[in-house]
Amino acid sequence: MFQMEDILDIEKMIDAESLNCDNESIARIKSFINDYKIKSSRLEKILKISDKQQLEILKLNSNLENYKIKLEKLFEEEKEKNKYQEALLVEQSKNAAMGQMIDSIAHQWSQPLSVIQLLNDSLIYDFYAQSIDEDFIKSYQADIARQVKHLTSTLQEFRDFYRPDKESTLFDVKNTLEKVLLLQKDEFIKNQIEFKLDIKDNFTINGIENEFKHLFINLFNNARDAFLDNEIEQKKYIIIRLSNKEESKQIEIIDNAGGIPEKILDKIFNLNFTTKQKDKGTGVGLHLCKQIIEKHNGFMEVDNFEDGAKFTLNFNH
Repeated sequence: MFQMEDILDIEKMIDAESLNCDNESIARIKSFINDYKIKSSRLEKILKISDKQQLEILKLNSNLENYKIKLEKLFEEEKEKNKYQEALLVEQSKNAAMGQMIDSIAHQWSQPLSVIQLLNDSLIYDFYAQSIDEDFIKSYQADIARQVKHLTSTLQEFRDFYRPDKESTLFDVKNTLEKVLLLQKDEFIKNQIEFKLDIKDNFTINGIENEFKHLFINLFNNARDAFLDNEIEQKKYIIIRLSNKEESKQIEIIDNAGGIPEKILDKIFNLNFTTKQKDKGTGVGLHLCKQIIEKHNGFMEVDNFEDGAKFTLNFNH
């Protein structure tokens, strides 16, 4: 293969007339040399351009790598920010429920405390009436123990609810529901709202039990508020149905509080969306409920059902 030096040597030989060829052959050789020079020059320009392009590509790759590093950093920062926001949402929602919870517990405690006070006040009269014997003392102790047990059980549930558990455990859903109802029972009795447990098939869930307590409290309180806002006069009820179906475990919470307006049905799980007054709703509760369910590999649906709303919580086996 010819190199540029070979071409130049041939050109010098032609100029020195030392090449033994006729004029026509020399003309053809000169034409070939000129064509070679032109194409060689073009190739040189292309190579220079290619070198510049390679440099540009290297620069672009370097810039892309920097962008990638910055993007990964931003992603990590946003992830941490979202974790913080989620934790903040949990705290806000818990604090919003705390006042109602304390009021409910105070109401529950008033009855056993009154009974204990009555027993204490009557003790001196029983003494003077000489009605105190062994059977009386046993009965008296049983009455006191029953009231104290109610006080301690509600207190323990309240403490458990606000303990920041982070570890997942296998918990019994029916048992968790009963713990929540113990805390809220008197508040719903006061508003003449009846709970109906329909346990077709109880089941367990592997997760953070306190988060589920918080979820149930949010859903029950929303139903209570709907009963009050819609001024429902008929018999008020909340049905809780557990089903362990072949395709999924399911929790249904059904009320007859008037339902949800169709125009907002697809928005109620959005963060900060609320139809309540500012002092009654933050728009956090249902959004947080949905997050809790999805974190446990489930999904949450809501529909209007008969004369109320139905929330369905589905979990894979």
